[in-house]
Amino acid sequence: TMAALLEKNGHELQVIDAAAGQYRRERVLCDVAESRPGAVIWSTGTPSIVDDLALAEEIKAVSPCTRTAVFGTHVTALDLFSMEGSPGLDAIFRNEPEITALEWVEALESGRGADEVLGLTHRSGTNVHRNPDRPFLEDLDWLPDPAWHLLDLDLYRLPLKGARFLMVTPHRGCPYRCTYCTAQTYYGSRLRRRSVEKVVSEIRRNQEQFDIHEFFFWSDTFTIDRRYVIALCEALEP
Repeated sequence: TMAALLEKNGHELQVIDAAAGQYRRERVLCDVAESRPGAVIWSTGTPSIVDDLALAEEIKAVSPCTRTAVFGTHVTALDLFSMEGSPGLDAIFRNEPEITALEWVEALESGRGADEVLGLTHRSGTNVHRNPDRPFLEDLDWLPDPAWHLLDLDLYRLPLKGARFLMVTPHRGCPYRCTYCTAQTYYGSRLRRRSVEKVVSEIRRNQEQFDIHEFFFWSDTFTIDRRYVIALCEALEP
């Protein structure tokens, strides 16, 4: 979705799913060294956070002018700690990253500072600045459909069945305060729904464009709104 928003606004980009495509770290760094992109943005996770953050220094070693940024629940919760431990990292997108990423990239391209980009923790010289939080996006229908055309979709297969599949996100946010979960940290405590029409339109487009007919609904609390689920299921009936 982040890539789709950047592409929609005229930015040239490449998307690599290193895990699914079995890209070795050396291959990613070789690609960066060859193409010298203006910025590299990647996802992070708690189990792999040490290696995730170390990638910033490795990118700077092969392409010193490339700006580096990460997103994810871990770096959202521990943004200052993550920046301090990774001197090659230029920025962190806190919470849902799409609009923050777009504004950061446009700030880089225009040459202006990033101090006004909400939801951004960023490095300026030897100092780390934590900009104010970005409000959660009210209208999720405003976001474009994911840019699946930038990936090799043959890599994504259901277990056992082996059929190709894609993910669909019907809404974001969770009102429950489970102590073991990061859902509220990343997407907030209020359920924000995409319209049924928008979700169905995305599914139909993926069926027609990519000949994919299996979908995984990515949601923290998909069944929390019974009426919404019933309306979506009815809209998907042949």
